[in-house]
Amino acid sequence: PPPPIPSNFSLSIINPVSVRASWTSGGGTTAGYYLAHTQGESAPSCTAGSSLGNATSTVVDELKPNKKYTFALCAHNASNLEGPQTSRQITMPDLAPPNAASDLQVKNIEYNSADFTWVNGGGTTTDFAIIGKIGSVAPSCSTASSLGLVLKTTVTGLQSDSDYTFALCARNLAHVNSPAITISLRTLIAPPPAPINFKLAKATEK
Repeated sequence: PPPPIPSNFSLSIINPVSVRASWTSGGGTTAGYYLAHTQGESAPSCTAGSSLGNATSTVVDELKPNKKYTFALCAHNASNLEGPQTSRQITMPDLAPPNAASDLQVKNIEYNSADFTWVNGGGTTTDFAIIGKIGSVAPSCSTASSLGLVLKTTVTGLQSDSDYTFALCARNLAHVNSPAITISLRTLIAPPPAPINFKLAKATEK
């Protein structure tokens, strides 16, 4: 037979993008659980979510601040036959954009790399991203890879003897970028390659 409905299903906010879901087993033929969520007020089918094994709590990340979500939970038996589902709704708190970093500096410019440092602007900042391209127009931070909560980095793979413009942004938990701060640099000329096939000819005796 299908398992009974889980009880004491609850949602608690960890931060503006994360929720902890917890519940109590209804017993019977319960072998595991399905948990699904969707943005809005309509409950999804619990089987649209992930199978959680026999855990009775889990953390759901990557939600959006200031949005309402509906979560659906059901148990399943050893044959993956699900029982009736129960649902709960939660509205995530708002999250302000991060403050922009400041004092972006570049040091140790080489022909293919450069070191960058900056100062954290604080606020809701949890991450930084830096990106550069050849030319005088700064690129968008939206395509930049995350660096983590650090205050320096080394960028490699640059083209020698070229003018670059770099943009640095702070990010918050929702991956919202701050306004960018920018800096320009010119890479050094690459050193010449080493000679090859260097040989010493035997002197001719006279």
